[in-house]
Amino acid sequence: MNLKLLHSFFLALLWLLHHNITAQNTSAGGRFEVDYLKGCAPFTINITQIGLTGLTRTYDFDRDGLFEGNLTTYTFDTPGIYTILEVMANQIPREDSITIEVAEAREPVFTVRNCAGNNVKVNVTDTYYDRFFIDFGDGSNLTISQGDDVPPHSYGAQSTYTITVRGIFNGAKDNCATGAIDISTVNNLVPATVNSVTVTAVDAGAGTIELSYNLSPNIIYDLEQAVNGLQNFQRVETLTDPSLNTIENLNTVDNYYCYRINAVDACSGAVIHSDTICSINLNAVAQNNTNTLTWATEDLNFSNYAIIKDGNVISTINNAAQTIYNDSDVICNQNYCYRIVSNYTNGLVSTSGEICVTAFSTDTPASVEDMTSTITDDQVNITWEIPPAESPRLYFVYKSTNNEPAAVADTVDSNNYTDSDVSFPGNSYCYSFAYEDACGNLSDIGPVTCPVILTGSLGTDNQVSMNWTDYQGWIVGVNQYFVDIFDDQQNLLESVPAGSGLSLTDDAWNRGSQMLFYQVRAVSNDPSPRESLSNLFRVQLEVLIFLPNAFTPNEDGLNDSFEAQGQFFQEFSMKIFNRWGEIIFVSDNADVGWDGTFKGKLMPEGTYVYRVDVTDFTGLKTTRTGGVVLLRR
Repeated sequence: MNLKLLHSFFLALLWLLHHNITAQNTSAGGRFEVDYLKGCAPFTINITQIGLTGLTRTYDFDRDGLFEGNLTTYTFDTPGIYTILEVMANQIPREDSITIEVAEAREPVFTVRNCAGNNVKVNVTDTYYDRFFIDFGDGSNLTISQGDDVPPHSYGAQSTYTITVRGIFNGAKDNCATGAIDISTVNNLVPATVNSVTVTAVDAGAGTIELSYNLSPNIIYDLEQAVNGLQNFQRVETLTDPSLNTIENLNTVDNYYCYRINAVDACSGAVIHSDTICSINLNAVAQNNTNTLTWATEDLNFSNYAIIKDGNVISTINNAAQTIYNDSDVICNQNYCYRIVSNYTNGLVSTSGEICVTAFSTDTPASVEDMTSTITDDQVNITWEIPPAESPRLYFVYKSTNNEPAAVADTVDSNNYTDSDVSFPGNSYCYSFAYEDACGNLSDIGPVTCPVILTGSLGTDNQVSMNWTDYQGWIVGVNQYFVDIFDDQQNLLESVPAGSGLSLTDDAWNRGSQMLFYQVRAVSNDPSPRESLSNLFRVQLEVLIFLPNAFTPNEDGLNDSFEAQGQFFQEFSMKIFNRWGEIIFVSDNADVGWDGTFKGKLMPEGTYVYRVDVTDFTGLKTTRTGGVVLLRR
């Protein structure tokens, strides 16, 4: 065969392969033929019978035992491998068969990308079919084999076109699926629009960043990344999502990342860069009473930084060179979470990852200094002012008894304390306090507070002498002292001013109550004075009995009877005896005295013996005996 004939043969072969010219396929026994051995579902085959005309033939198309009679056309709806069985009665052999393949009708996988100048680039990545028929929608078409590169296609005008691709199996029926993509051609590539970048996870190796942008359809967009600067951009990936992409496995603890998106001309490879945006690498460190933020990024198109704490903007920085911020508005042991937002003049926004720190303080808190200690119900009750701007968590109570060294006696969680382990009078008590604040810091021990301790004694003629200690505890000091005097029913009889003195004497016999209570009340120098009470000093006055040693019953209105006078008589008895010991007068009423008579007769002058028995209001019995002289001048 000469070269010209050989060339013509190959051209004819290629034409046949390309146009899928129908070829008959003969069964194993040679008794029938099918037009195709392979096709896509639904796949219709046609049977041509060979020889032995006039005989009855039946066909089982899917080997289910059901014969279709002398049927010569059949459609397979389900993909699979099938054996067509032919049966002829009274023939040896009775059966003949052929195997066919029904393939799934899949749309070919392909993409279409825009190029400048109304050009497009079709890329068929499908590996299912052997060949592909491409219709460009403008009257042009092309058939390629699997893996072939499709050259750029140029359209005469800017418009929207439908490009279809149909899959073809070699030697099979051309009935498989067709995919379609609508594309609007462009004169010039549309660059990507970058919106924002956000660090969504802060981690040394598993950090993530979200990039928000807008892409035009059917253009290749490649994402590029540079670390800690604007040099050495490296391709990361081709973007598939039109608006959001997450970049993973980054070291967002130590680095910041800059991004740009390249619009790639699929035909020429030329690129158009988007605006560049950079993430922010934020660090936060808790220091004494301050959380310090530092960050790193690029100041591209800088407008301002917004400092965000717990979701709220707390400051705006307009200086691109400032990359440190001290937040002193913090409370110890509280957790604070921060972000930095960089706003660009071209509208781009970069947001750092969230960094959280727990604030602390090592400052020694102010001491407890202003206290009121008072004695009620034989207990010392103490209240104090909480030092300004402090938050005590636990107070330590220091107690000193009779000027002994102070020691911790108790702990309380509020600014008041009651001490019942006290005894009055005879003992003195002083208290001071330290506390642990909310930050765990311990204050110094403050000055002491000492309530007033009152002591006293009962003198002759029921005169009460009192002394008391000076009150301590108020910053403003004591203005003056009062001595409050109460009867046995705790009714206030009198408040006696004592000034700044620490002692007082009271003629108690004229108070009208045998039992008296004394209490010192200290008053502070405050505009709204505070008061502190001492312990109660109880006094039981003695019975006073006054008896004359002579009387003159001469009816001159002066000293005419012998009477007992005094105080606190609950029960009274007086008896008068003559010189022979005979009782000549009896009285149970202190107001009724002896008039110097016996049985209605005047008694002679002389000395008579008396006995006076008194029971006071406390039940105490007192007896007085003696002689009284009766005179008649």
